[in-house]
Amino acid sequence: MRAQALKRSRRRTGSRSFPPRTRTRPLSPPGEGDRFLLDLSGIADEEAYAKAQRLLVVRRSQVQEAGAHMVVVLPSGMEHAHAPELEPHTVALGRPRGIAVVTRYLRMDRMAFHSTDLGSYDLQRLCERSPMRELARLAGLVRSARDGGRFGVAFAGWLDQAMHAVTDRAGEVGRQVATVRTAPERALLLAAAVFGEARADTVYEAWHGLMRTVGHEEETTTELARTDFGERLATLGIERDLEGRLHFGRLAYADAVRTYFWANFPGTRDDLRNWIGHAAGLRGLTTDDRGNVVVRFGERSLAVGRPDHLFDLVVRWADHATGASCDPRAMAALELGLSHERFGGWFRRRTYECARSGPLSDGLVRVLTAACLQSLGATHPDQAMVRLHYLAVRKGEAARGAREVLLDLAGRDRRPRSSEAPPSPHTAAGEPFLSRDLGTRRLRTANSAQQRR
Repeated sequence: MRAQALKRSRRRTGSRSFPPRTRTRPLSPPGEGDRFLLDLSGIADEEAYAKAQRLLVVRRSQVQEAGAHMVVVLPSGMEHAHAPELEPHTVALGRPRGIAVVTRYLRMDRMAFHSTDLGSYDLQRLCERSPMRELARLAGLVRSARDGGRFGVAFAGWLDQAMHAVTDRAGEVGRQVATVRTAPERALLLAAAVFGEARADTVYEAWHGLMRTVGHEEETTTELARTDFGERLATLGIERDLEGRLHFGRLAYADAVRTYFWANFPGTRDDLRNWIGHAAGLRGLTTDDRGNVVVRFGERSLAVGRPDHLFDLVVRWADHATGASCDPRAMAALELGLSHERFGGWFRRRTYECARSGPLSDGLVRVLTAACLQSLGATHPDQAMVRLHYLAVRKGEAARGAREVLLDLAGRDRRPRSSEAPPSPHTAAGEPFLSRDLGTRRLRTANSAQQRR
């Protein structure tokens, strides 16, 4: 299905969006550099579409005069009802040529290659059938093969490794797990996949932590009588570099291992959450190591539809934070959730419920405040201010920080944002309407606003 978009090119410095819903008040005037996204794709009635286009003509004129920018997604199957004056500005959006997308990604990475290097049948077939995110991943794997320094110096070798990574790894992991039958071996395989690139001693500690978490009984013999750690690694295809850090010998193999375990051992997911909750704080991990662990766990939890597991760890890490700074693990996990294409809305709702709830630890207030400033403030500023309002009215030092962030965020744009303001005192989700009087820095909820009318 091809979508259509009506667009106007202008320099863009800000970002705003508004849904096509019924309003009882006019939209605020656009400002220079504003960006608007108007989604009309859900309209199926010709009369409603005609009314929407009449309003669109007026809005487009306002946007044009202000030097703003607007993109409109038009409904599919309604081409016959398009307003003639909008037709010159309408373009059809279709799937770009896959090979052209891969070529552009590789050029952006300053990859030296010829067009003939991309002519293999397998690559052409992959580019024709794969979604854009998979093609982006393929190009990223080529870059990783080049930068890793373990796969030669020629583009053909890097591309070959990347192709194997996206087409063969799942089957390879499945076959390996089928031959690795003991709990210690499987636990080491997973620990190396989650904690890859960390030092061997730290992976060793994480490995034993995983076995304790899943309830595996320790061997009664002394360690000197068992298979040594290096032999276990070699048997599983895990290499130790000169700096003592572990990685798999095959490109993107760790990704496939994590995917396999989360998909095929669903009964262990609660244990894996608890394991990561503790192991992500191991003393031998660097800041980058911890960030990698959080992202890897988060990606797998979201992929199997368990955003609650990721948010559980946000709360756990934030609640145990010491000092006046945010726990970086909690912050990274929450930002990952808020930016997720599928579960971003779930995390926005969860942060709203959390901000409105009973007592919160100072650590969690700080994490929620930072997320509102760094994530929601850029994508959903009105929602960020609503959550900050609830955090700011609490007691304590962390709440004072929320108040400072709220006033700072409100002061960045002195124009009222009615684009997300509800037509009634409450939004559909029950969130309060935040009104701003920047002259007195006064914040009030929808209920109090209604009482003052």
